[in-house]
Amino acid sequence: MLKWFMVPVVILAVGIFIKLVFYPESCNMDNPSNRDFNKYFGLTVAQNHFMTRTADECNIDYLYRPALPQAVIKPDHSSSTFVILAPYGTGKTMLRCAFDQNLDKRYFKVILLNTHLSEYIQRFVSANGKNNSLENSLENWESKDFAQILLSVLVTQFLSQFNDRWIDLANMSMDEKMNLIFIACYYFDGHATIELENFANSLFKKTGFFASPYKEQDAITQTKENNRYEDKVLLIQFKNDIRNFKILDLNQNSKLHLLLAIVEGEKYQHNAKSKQMHETVFQDLVKFSSFMKKHMGKKVVFIIDGIDENQNFFSANGVNVPQLNRFYQSSVSQEIVVMTMANHFDLAMFYVAANGVELSDVIIRKDKFPIYTVTWNTKSLLNYADYILEKLRSLSASSRCKPIPSFKNLVNYSDERIAEIVNKIPTPRALHFFMTELILEMNSDAAHVQQPFIANFDNINNASEKSKKSFNQVRA
Repeated sequence: MLKWFMVPVVILAVGIFIKLVFYPESCNMDNPSNRDFNKYFGLTVAQNHFMTRTADECNIDYLYRPALPQAVIKPDHSSSTFVILAPYGTGKTMLRCAFDQNLDKRYFKVILLNTHLSEYIQRFVSANGKNNSLENSLENWESKDFAQILLSVLVTQFLSQFNDRWIDLANMSMDEKMNLIFIACYYFDGHATIELENFANSLFKKTGFFASPYKEQDAITQTKENNRYEDKVLLIQFKNDIRNFKILDLNQNSKLHLLLAIVEGEKYQHNAKSKQMHETVFQDLVKFSSFMKKHMGKKVVFIIDGIDENQNFFSANGVNVPQLNRFYQSSVSQEIVVMTMANHFDLAMFYVAANGVELSDVIIRKDKFPIYTVTWNTKSLLNYADYILEKLRSLSASSRCKPIPSFKNLVNYSDERIAEIVNKIPTPRALHFFMTELILEMNSDAAHVQQPFIANFDNINNASEKSKKSFNQVRA
């Protein structure tokens, strides 16, 4: 009797086991908390790369290399000079992240993003009396203004990381040291002089216990003439000189006070009288880059990205093509290209393309300063989508209901109406916006469809319309 009683118990246990193994609780759409794409496929929101709308986190695990310029990320971790000129959302930022992370310790990386560029450009606008008008604010922009930005960001980032153990002072003459100090004091864009002081005191060996280090607060900047105090002649010269710059912060007199103290301390007044720094921008960019290579053993690499976030070029009214051309062309001017060809530094620029942008006819040596484009078609986007899904599949938890299917199966691509909509998605970024909306649509429908989280036409159509609207709002 006991034997026959145990049979249904065993069958029930096997049934429960099979259900738990082959039909986990996460598959039960009667439970409202299970009506979630990420839970169904064993993901968290943070894991689901499709739900990220920007590449700012620089997670290059999701870099899909086959669709991107192969010459940019080199197997030997070396740098090069180039322009990426591609539409918004095609993967420029992710490629920039990969380029940056691929470089080895031979290089000193100087990264210029929109936060840097906006501040410098706004100073230029103010200096040119445009009253913050965006429409024609760069009509007098020149290649030397672009070079000033490069040098200022280089100096500022270098001094913020400076360690006196880095520098090899062997065979460095007094003129070389003073040239570096002049460049540093003019172009440094920090808010305090302590970093400048550390650099100067290291150069002139003022760091010992008995040394008298240079400090801005100890500078004697004025003399008494006819019972009134006036700025020293050299300080007046420095102030007049720096007013000729269009992108530097002219309100940081403390830098010039420190410079005066160093010039007097090193008995360099006679040589300083002939200095006109605003006339030697290109030479000074070469000097500081050469110093980095010769005395620090690091080649400078300038990496520029984020132009498409700058309101001087892109706004709700569209693209200001004349200004964008002016800025782009200043960055590939003959002076700049010659410096890169001479191997003084590398310049990697990740620029957004726009109708009317012209660069090809400006660059004098396209073999030394190539322009790469990034284009996507339906096949490459479908491959990219499957690449992301494969990554997500490898991250999914064992508690998932099912493994993530292929992209075509997920969106029901065999439906010709759906394929027609999906085929119109232009870029990876647009695909991310689409997938975010599609996941929300499938979440809402999960309890009302035969196959949860396999898209139907209404899901696809609604997601397409909503994603276009949100994508355009972000671009505006």
